[in-house]
Amino acid sequence: MSFREIKARSLKVKTPTLKNPRVGHPALIRMLEQEGPSLPFPYSSQVRGKLRELRTQQGKDKLRILYFGDAKRVFVLLHGIIKRSAQLPEEDIRVAEARMELHVRRLEGKKR
Repeated sequence: MSFREIKARSLKVKTPTLKNPRVGHPALIRMLEQEGPSLPFPYSSQVRGKLRELRTQQGKDKLRILYFGDAKRVFVLLHGIIKRSAQLPEEDIRVAEARMELHVRRLEGKKR
């Protein structure tokens, strides 16, 4: 998944609820838009620092989208993976952190 900001408003999905623990990625992104940083487990969890993960499952595959909320209160989706072990691979966390840092630097450059 390449680095880009994705605005959930552009997705046309049915409005999800917190009562349904299994939702697809478009519905999960809509939930993030509605609930904001308070989106609870099992839909979202903290990874490290500001880095968080959206959590869903498709069949036996555990799907994760690593994201963070930037200074402009925009959620930036950084990296998507199929999780095959108990913990997120460190390499994927580093990729997401590098993309997060790049985004923050770009924002700081626009302020000047």
